[in-house]
Amino acid sequence: MDAKKRFQALLKEYGNDWNKVRDGWLSWFEDIPVSDPRRRLKRYSKVSERGPYRDDRDISWPGGGGPRYEVLHPKTGKPCKVPSRGWVYPNPERFWEEVESGRVVFGEDHSTTPAIASYLFEGEGQVMPSVFYSYAQTASQEFNAMFGERAFDNPKNWRDLTRLFRYLASDKQSWILDYFAGSGTTAHAVIALNREDRGNRKFFLVEMGSYFDDVLLPRVRKAAYSSSWKSGKPPTQTQFKTTTPTRNQRCYSRRLHSFLHA
Repeated sequence: MDAKKRFQALLKEYGNDWNKVRDGWLSWFEDIPVSDPRRRLKRYSKVSERGPYRDDRDISWPGGGGPRYEVLHPKTGKPCKVPSRGWVYPNPERFWEEVESGRVVFGEDHSTTPAIASYLFEGEGQVMPSVFYSYAQTASQEFNAMFGERAFDNPKNWRDLTRLFRYLASDKQSWILDYFAGSGTTAHAVIALNREDRGNRKFFLVEMGSYFDDVLLPRVRKAAYSSSWKSGKPPTQTQFKTTTPTRNQRCYSRRLHSFLHA
């Protein structure tokens, strides 16, 4: 279950009981491994009708020298502590616009500097981390299962690229270009992502290696034919998950049949 569906389920169950919604939201992370990217969403530890949010973003002017106007706390009526580098907003009018929109929140009293609130479901999405890990051995084992033998040294993990394309190629009509196609991992990843979200992304591969005909093309054909392989063979027909194919999938299947038997 993704974060948004989880939060919507909590709203449906608890309504405006925000303490229970918050407890349910935070408990969701207990079963999520630390290595899972969703675990970082736990930083959005507060909840409202706008969804989970965090209110700890710096409100000071980058580099220092920002404006230092007076801001009165809505409860105490006294001036709030001004950031050492000045406010990030150029004037009081802009500051209070952000307050009205819910993007700036106050502390319990004026001794605490206000902060910028960030709502999980109102941004462009979570930024992908610079580094993530996967096991090369797993990629080799899956590749060998697809071919029934060791056909290529050190193939890349197609799941890593699928994860990258899910982030960078969210447009389901995207084109992905790979000038160093190698064993065809890019094609495999695009095919898997299209299968996952019924997209219509295209890939364009360039490869001069001698393994183009022996490895790359067979891999593309196999990846398109089935998502699962063992000893060089796909599962039997009864093992396939029954789904209603989309129009693009039916057309692609016909083209694939011609491709496989060319």
